[in-house]
Amino acid sequence: EQAVRLVGRTALSRLGYDVLLAEDGIEGVRIYEERHGEIDLVLLDLVMPNMGGARCLERMKAVDSKVKVILMSGFTRNCKLNDLMNQGCLAFLRKPFELGELVSLVDQTLFQRSVAS
Repeated sequence: EQAVRLVGRTALSRLGYDVLLAEDGIEGVRIYEERHGEIDLVLLDLVMPNMGGARCLERMKAVDSKVKVILMSGFTRNCKLNDLMNQGCLAFLRKPFELGELVSLVDQTLFQRSVAS
């Protein structure tokens, strides 16, 4: 959702984070393939156009098995969330969420503090 991306980018940018945005899973993978050395954390929605979050995670892990990922979604009934978390995702953020939750989780994840999901 464009509004979520833009608000998230604005909030994280104000805190000094450099933020790259992708419109869909294909673009997200392309950006990660090209710039993974510069990327410290990926915020990954499970439901995206053209390539879903599970496939996107698989492709990113093929580039760098240590990719740091926070999964996000409002739709978790039919997804295999536990399987995805077991693939090395560091946290899950249920949508809708408060901006403060996002900022706190990003900070905790980047600085390896205790992360509650």
